[in-house]
Amino acid sequence: MGHFAEMARQRGGREFEAWQSIAGPIRDAATLAEVFVRLQTAYGERPALTMAWTGAPDGAVECLSHARLGAEVMRAANHFRRLGVGPNDPVLFLALPTPEAYFGFWGAQVAGTVVPVNPFLSITALVDIALAVGARVLFASSAAISPLCAQKAAEIVARCPGMRLVLCD
Repeated sequence: MGHFAEMARQRGGREFEAWQSIAGPIRDAATLAEVFVRLQTAYGERPALTMAWTGAPDGAVECLSHARLGAEVMRAANHFRRLGVGPNDPVLFLALPTPEAYFGFWGAQVAGTVVPVNPFLSITALVDIALAVGARVLFASSAAISPLCAQKAAEIVARCPGMRLVLCD
């Protein structure tokens, strides 16, 4: 039984039964990486993630397939691994919701762990969190997406010796 199925089983009978009926290809997945690989294989070009940019009924929409989502998440995970992120290493996450941020978020989870932080916290609080968790990598939105996130990311890196910065557009 995979980790996700075990969590559902521990929560109670009905939730476990519901999980078994909808889990499909990820029912026995042991890792998040395995979940993405199985979803890629099972659903390929079918939609996995839809971003509605304005929220308006006729607004711009970007739809990503399971194949692309899985490939980008694994690419991000490999990048984090090249930066030295291992299974127990936290990646500080300071990014707004864009497709690239989702790739980075899940990629960091595949490579290590993610510590999402609120961009409205003070620099002092953000640095304290980074130091407390021992993060050596910071994933943040670029100035093109969020000047606030990019500015705070630069300040965090300046105050945390050895911190590596990954910016996403």
